[in-house]
Amino acid sequence: MKETAMFVNTSRGPLVDEDALLRVLEKGAIRGAAIDVFDIEPLPQDSPWRSLKWGEDGRSQVLLTPHMGYVEEAPDLPKWEELMTNCAFVS
Repeated sequence: MKETAMFVNTSRGPLVDEDALLRVLEKGAIRGAAIDVFDIEPLPQDSPWRSLKWGEDGRSQVLLTPHMGYVEEAPDLPKWEELMTNCAFVS
């Protein structure tokens, strides 16, 4: 992938080699990733996905969401708004 590439996965976690993707993002080899699904859900508290400081020290920018990419209808809107309020965006 080019250094300017953005990787997005909202499909199924097991479709992606998470360890390989993690290494690529830790090195800052691509611009960033938005990931909504993982092999293990919910994502464990001690997961490196949660603990690394994305967008710093040469790492890629990463946005993680808790399998909420499907939200589009009014019944789910309050959960989505709460999620977005609690997100920390790294620039």
